[in-house]
Amino acid sequence: MSRTISEGLNNFMLDCDFFTDRKIKVLKANFGTEGITIYLYLLCEMYRNGFYLKVDDDFIYIISADLNIKSETVAEIIPFLMEHSFFDKELFTNDKVITSKSVQSYFQNAIKEKAKKTPRYINEYWLLDKDETAAYIILDGEEQKTDAGVPEKVSEPVIKSEEKNLDSFNGAYYYYKSHFNAYTKPEEINELRQLLSLHEPALVMECMKIAVNKDKRSIAYIRGILKNLERQGIKTLDDYRNKNVIVPDRFF
Repeated sequence: MSRTISEGLNNFMLDCDFFTDRKIKVLKANFGTEGITIYLYLLCEMYRNGFYLKVDDDFIYIISADLNIKSETVAEIIPFLMEHSFFDKELFTNDKVITSKSVQSYFQNAIKEKAKKTPRYINEYWLLDKDETAAYIILDGEEQKTDAGVPEKVSEPVIKSEEKNLDSFNGAYYYYKSHFNAYTKPEEINELRQLLSLHEPALVMECMKIAVNKDKRSIAYIRGILKNLERQGIKTLDDYRNKNVIVPDRFF
């Protein structure tokens, strides 16, 4: 099963009337506890990853293995969930994405306090209408909103051609935007600034290139490399080049 690259939730709540909901009763009547188990499994996977789950052709077999439920049964239950509006049928059919308006509504409420400080930028699979979408959720192509709901321009560095070098923030930002995330979020920009203030800019750029070569395109992985090098006493690009350093694929 493919994983989304988004910040998810650590937990979510079920209503006390979960089992008295008509849709849940119909699901249980057709598939017993296996149907409810698969429904809850999908909710956990969605919220753990964010507000949607991008799946592939193998996801039925992965669910089957994880839950010890026959793959044939899983293959019956998934379409049933779409047909009975547990999740959005059109998005699943066209894009192999599992989500729903209710999932997204819960998600935006769950991240409310955090997102008020750092707005969440979303560029795909959002189902809620504009009047249902909170001010701290910025959809692709929109401007950031103030607390009063008035659009506000999100400032990004102005990049001049002569500033696209290894020793400037604009150069690092240009590289990040080109190789990591074209829809760079304000929190990513701020963290990039911080890394460049704490470490030699040339070394940060080298770590960014390592991340690209390993196809680990995230600010967290760059930060992991820098911490790993720091523990080895490596503080400059020259230090890195003078030592035989092996950068791991994962940091724990």
